[in-house]
Amino acid sequence: MKIGKLIGYNETTKRMDDNSLFLKQPYKLFTSTIDDSDYEDISSMEKWEKSNLLDWARRRDEISPLFYAEAGAQLQNFAGMSAEKKSIACKYFLIPYSVRIQLISDSDDSENWDYLLHQTKLSRQSCVEAMRIKTGQYMRLGLLTLAQTQGFYKDVFEYINWFNDANAPDFKQWLTNEAGSPYENNGFEDKSYYLAQLQTDLLDIYNGNY
Repeated sequence: MKIGKLIGYNETTKRMDDNSLFLKQPYKLFTSTIDDSDYEDISSMEKWEKSNLLDWARRRDEISPLFYAEAGAQLQNFAGMSAEKKSIACKYFLIPYSVRIQLISDSDDSENWDYLLHQTKLSRQSCVEAMRIKTGQYMRLGLLTLAQTQGFYKDVFEYINWFNDANAPDFKQWLTNEAGSPYENNGFEDKSYYLAQLQTDLLDIYNGNY
């Protein structure tokens, strides 16, 4: 079984299987064969690491479950993993310092940490900018008024600053009015500019699809 990610952004539909099922802009494709002209194979953590799909932080989110599926939740299978996979685990901070320091120097680990902080902040900034653009498109189409769009920007301005600087509070909690969170009764769904499709689009962006 291979997993493929559609290369590029295309409004057209593509045929996915022999049952004539058509899916629009698939995020992942599970199949035994992949057309390399349209899809990039992302079936392993090594392939994700070499890919330019999604931003750095979202690639880390994809690599992490693949790593733990092989290494084990308690890293019980880590010793038997390849040197390349161990290197990826160090780079993406999927293993504790006590394990990383046996594989790389403290200097290299410090450089990796600085890189992680820089890349995750860039990912958050790109995510927020994509949300801003998407919301503006809803105003362009007449689905939101200027006042509603400005209200969206005003309401989330402080959240955006916190999100950019510290990834807290969790922006996803606000977008979904997550039960038990500070935004359960004071989130996106309670605002005058709430649209179900906009919420879906913003969550898609949050998940790295932009």
